[in-house]
Amino acid sequence: MNRYTYMKSVALECKEPTFSTLQLQILKVKLDLIDNNWQKFEATHERMAESKSEALLEHDYIKKGTYDQCLRYYADAQGSLIIQIEEKEKANPLGFSTC
Repeated sequence: MNRYTYMKSVALECKEPTFSTLQLQILKVKLDLIDNNWQKFEATHERMAESKSEALLEHDYIKKGTYDQCLRYYADAQGSLIIQIEEKEKANPLGFSTC
């Protein structure tokens, strides 16, 4: 699975009714994973932009706005995960597992 597809899958998962039932630790791992994937995705994007290749302008990556779409998925997923993590931590301030 590539970084874009992963980011999209997590963003869509956050909209599922079962999202709120995920355990706190799973949410934290997902947040770490999307953050790490986003950093790598953005670094790759920057390298491509710095190349200033004319051929890149004709690539589907640019034509379809892949970077912008991925940024939206990342922002949606990150926001949803942070909110859910904060809610679970408030509900269980001592950090005990609520399974």
